[in-house]
Amino acid sequence: MVHKLIAWALDNPLIVIGLTLVLIVVGTYSYIHINVEAYPDPSPPIIEIVAQYPGASAEEVERQVTIPLEITLAGMPNQKVLRSKSLFGLSHLRTQFEYSQDYDKAKQDVINRLQFTQPLPPGVTPQLSPQSPTGEIFRYTLRSARDPSGRDYYNLNDLKSIQDWTLEREFRRVPRIIDVTSRGGSVKRYEIQLDYDRMRQKGITLSQVQTALSSANANAGGDYVRQGPVAMNARSVGLIGGGQDPLTLVLGLADPAEAVRLLRAEEGRRLREVRQIVLTSNNNVPILLEDVVEGGRLLPGQDPTRAPGVVVGHQTRLGRSCLTVPGGAPDGRRTLARDEDDKVECVVLMRRNEATLPALKDVRERVKELNDPATGRLPPGVEIETYYDRSELIGVTTETVQENLILGMALVAIILLMFLSNVKSAVIVAINIPLALLFAFSVLYMRGKSANLLSIGAVDFGIIVDSSVIMVENIYRRLSTGTDAHLPVNERILRACIEVEKALFFSTTIIVVAFVPLFTMQGAEGQIFGPMADTYAFALGGALLLALTVSPVLCFLFLKHLKPVPDNFLVKYLRDGYLRNLRVCLRNRWITVALFFGAMAFTYIHAVPQLGREFMPELEEGNLWIRSVFPLNAALETVTEDCRKSRSIIARYPEVATVVTEIGRPDDGTDPSGFYNAEFFVPLRAHREWPKVMEDTSWRRWVNIDKSLRVDEVRLIGTPADGARVPADHKNLLVVANENDKLQFRQFDDEGKLVVDTGEKWLPNRAGLIADVRKQLQGLRPPHELTAAEKDRVVAAVLPVVRHLRPRTKPEIVKQLNEELESRLPGADWNFSQNIRDNVMEAMSGVKGNNSIKIFGPDIQKLEDLAVQVRDRLRSVPGIAEVGVFNIKGQTNLEFRIDLEKCKKWGVSAADVNNVITSALGGQAFSAMIEGERKFDISTRLPPWRRGSESSILDIPIDVTNNQVIQGTGPGPSPSPTGSGVASPSRTGTLVATENTNTASRIRLRDVVSPVGPTGAPDPNGSFERAGASTIYREQGQRMIAIKFSVRDRDLAGAVDEAKDKTRDLVVSPYRAVWSGEFEQMQEAEARLIIIIPASLVLIFLLLYFAFRSVLDACLVLVNVLALSLGGIWALLLTETNFSVSAAVGFVSIFGVAIMDGLLLVSYFNQNRAHGMPVWEAILDGAAVRVRPVMMTGLTAILGLLPAALATRIGSETQKPLAIVVIGGMVTTLFLTRYLMPVLYSFYGHREPPAGASSMAH
Repeated sequence: MVHKLIAWALDNPLIVIGLTLVLIVVGTYSYIHINVEAYPDPSPPIIEIVAQYPGASAEEVERQVTIPLEITLAGMPNQKVLRSKSLFGLSHLRTQFEYSQDYDKAKQDVINRLQFTQPLPPGVTPQLSPQSPTGEIFRYTLRSARDPSGRDYYNLNDLKSIQDWTLEREFRRVPRIIDVTSRGGSVKRYEIQLDYDRMRQKGITLSQVQTALSSANANAGGDYVRQGPVAMNARSVGLIGGGQDPLTLVLGLADPAEAVRLLRAEEGRRLREVRQIVLTSNNNVPILLEDVVEGGRLLPGQDPTRAPGVVVGHQTRLGRSCLTVPGGAPDGRRTLARDEDDKVECVVLMRRNEATLPALKDVRERVKELNDPATGRLPPGVEIETYYDRSELIGVTTETVQENLILGMALVAIILLMFLSNVKSAVIVAINIPLALLFAFSVLYMRGKSANLLSIGAVDFGIIVDSSVIMVENIYRRLSTGTDAHLPVNERILRACIEVEKALFFSTTIIVVAFVPLFTMQGAEGQIFGPMADTYAFALGGALLLALTVSPVLCFLFLKHLKPVPDNFLVKYLRDGYLRNLRVCLRNRWITVALFFGAMAFTYIHAVPQLGREFMPELEEGNLWIRSVFPLNAALETVTEDCRKSRSIIARYPEVATVVTEIGRPDDGTDPSGFYNAEFFVPLRAHREWPKVMEDTSWRRWVNIDKSLRVDEVRLIGTPADGARVPADHKNLLVVANENDKLQFRQFDDEGKLVVDTGEKWLPNRAGLIADVRKQLQGLRPPHELTAAEKDRVVAAVLPVVRHLRPRTKPEIVKQLNEELESRLPGADWNFSQNIRDNVMEAMSGVKGNNSIKIFGPDIQKLEDLAVQVRDRLRSVPGIAEVGVFNIKGQTNLEFRIDLEKCKKWGVSAADVNNVITSALGGQAFSAMIEGERKFDISTRLPPWRRGSESSILDIPIDVTNNQVIQGTGPGPSPSPTGSGVASPSRTGTLVATENTNTASRIRLRDVVSPVGPTGAPDPNGSFERAGASTIYREQGQRMIAIKFSVRDRDLAGAVDEAKDKTRDLVVSPYRAVWSGEFEQMQEAEARLIIIIPASLVLIFLLLYFAFRSVLDACLVLVNVLALSLGGIWALLLTETNFSVSAAVGFVSIFGVAIMDGLLLVSYFNQNRAHGMPVWEAILDGAAVRVRPVMMTGLTAILGLLPAALATRIGSETQKPLAIVVIGGMVTTLFLTRYLMPVLYSFYGHREPPAGASSMAH
């Protein structure tokens, strides 16, 4: 079949060229339109369920919401693990399924199960979260124009309502976008601040207020009425404000000041209408709502938006977002261009498994449309301000891959030209590289697959082009040596192709089989490397097809007039040297074999144990995701202040572009956390803009020199007059030279701290250099007064003569930043990660951290104690950093235990007490203000000064009707009829004095509640303050506590193994510990690879046996695999690279190449033996003939991935281990296996060659 395909191609060259042009067109179209992701999503199907229970404690949420939901969701098909968090007012569950489960099917199963949930508390409705670990593709804030005084025109209520009711809908209509999650700002609501004394005086109860307001705020419909030929609907309009949306009045305006004036006027009109609602009437005098609110009736001309009683407030805030944008002062110091403590921040979420680039394109177009004042979609002065766009990361990683591709192809072409000395032959081979990639892109695009950094960047062009190298080299060799010169050119080319077709096809098949471990990978590594396996397979298949069709045709068209030419100098030199060394090895074959197996034993016994192990190199995203955990009972305002200090510290690092802080959780509860949790999203500037720093050795030398400079600063830049200009506090720019012939450039911040922007050089001509520097300084003001332009002149003079300068690395930034934050903000736990990585790790492990230890057990206090002990042990392990405990306890609660005995005395039910607490403190919503399509709660709530302390809460009155007045049980005098010691007002709004309209008693909250003791039982000497749970973590139906940690400057496996040894004795039955996070993924991946790789080698052995019909030949080829693995192992060791899944994929790649090289070499030996050659002659002849293709395939494989191995830009991290292994293995091929295989073959090659050996020969 292969023979016929080649013959058909040579007989129909025009058709082949036409099909190639079609491939170029289709491939180019596919390349342009294929979706490109920065990194693949490694997470399995995960469905999150959110249920909000406002005002409930963590224990109450767990008991009434979380556990019933867990019971409902447990045991679903293909469910792997069920985790939950219960915290104040929120239950969050995350159910993780097996990778084999379809996401939409899993989602539907969860929806179906939720329908059968046992009854939950009133108002609690579980909903599915739209969150996806890699779905956060776009982030923005809402920016308001500012008045002349610098204050925002629009308040947080305005911006939040615009986001919730306008922008959220706009972005949801964008294709591929599932939702928008917002943080910060405040959700507007209308609050009725009742005055309980006035209510008592008027005889008004809380239920009367709520009922009257709800009834008055409604429309009603009658029947239709016929008016002549027309039928009209009759209805009454009672909605406050008429149900009209004031926002429509300001859209299209140009002046934000006018727009805000109209909005405030409309709010004032609604507040007036609320105040005028009639509650009841007394003596024919209506009692209005404003008669029973704080402050009473409005004064003539009083602005209702500034009066107490009926106000525009906001719902209880669950979190806050803050923004800091660094800037630069004229003297070069880092300043804060913007620093805002309260912003409306939004995250656009992409639907799972959708294409990122098209989604982002549509989102950007929608943002541009919304920001355009001509469209009138937003109020004047409101702007969407983007601060994160995933396409920037995709663009950077794509550039990295493209650079590596172009450079790799160029290096491969150069190698081909060097060995063939024929430009046409080199071009024929090189052209197959882009054609094979276009073939792969076409197949991926037609299958609806996405490309990513790994699937493209990890493909070795040398391996892809091997089939073309072998084919074209054989054609070139036969044509250039004049073999079969009497035959037509197409027949000579056909014979050359037939000579290698079977070996070529079989070896390519075996390479694809070698990738079986990639195809069969599961879990996170399968998600990451599965697309790469597909791309590799398609590219190899396309390359083989091109080698069998396009390459022979191009050789026929362009090499038909090739005259016999001798080998070039390079080939001759390599062949002669190789044969000379090979003869030596053959004469000393026992020593050669002993050295090889000795090296192999040393490598596997001594070197392999020294390899560090990790799951995957961290994928660089160009940002930092910093998490801080403050004391669990910290208030929002306290954490906000600490975060302001933190942002100031972070923003002063010159690598930082923006700092966005997220405190607490969003209003929809999709990110479950309390005020104690603050997360900093820190996009970094482009790497080329990072300042330069010295190498560590240079820095240490500078520290010693600096001591002498501080003593005598008159030595700075020449003369005492120059030195006198330098302030003694070192807070300015210094260009300094000293007697040791060194030049330094230094800059300090306002606090005198050295900004690491420093260089040094040994100066052979100190005098000349100082003269040059002084020339640059001539006419300048003192250093501390230099402008940026003047400073640039100095830097331009100094930096070209310094050395040892390089950009600061990200680990160095993290280390220094961590140390500074810990020293400046003690008591907070810090964790450093990246945006996508953090989301993925949290989704897969349930813990906000890269790695964690989960301790399971029944008792919360015991779990806390064990976690503290484990934390302390972990901190003593080298390489383990950022250790912190996710405490369960720590939230202080004010618990008012209802005393049923006291309630019985007053005839008050527990429900009455609960209702007062809910209405007075929490702000119970009982109606809604309809504003067009928008809707805002109307609630009753005490003003802050009546609910801001324990004593004021205990003094909240409770109505008592139809009972006798008895002595109160609270401290102090008996309650008055109004519940306070203040005399009742004597007037009710009429001109006639009246008695109180209700003479029944009123008690205070303290009269029906009791403090509790340490055991939780009522205790008169106890306290209402009680320690409670902050967040209750559960997994698989059990309570657990987590200790998070990171590993820095050490391999993951080594650090965790030592940590296990140190903590093993702490956790004993009935408690158990599970190591989770990246380490768990690494263990699962290694366990699968241990099974998959040997299985694939067995399959390859069977294929080799069927190819050779010889066990010895098959074993000999597999020995080549061991030899190449030695090179990969030592390459990892010498480059200090940890073994990871990426490195394992590199080994899989070279396995295929090793088998192909061995297959072709052994088959040629067999062919010579079949033709009657003696063993040694057959070996030397085969080795001599094959030296050029073996060297070409080896060098092209090396140089094809060399750019990836040396790359340092974003996107190169995951490619590096793979490239290093491939290069190390191929170097071994060039310098070891070229001698090893002939030597091993010499031991048994005297036997009769297997039948058909010549047909497999290369």
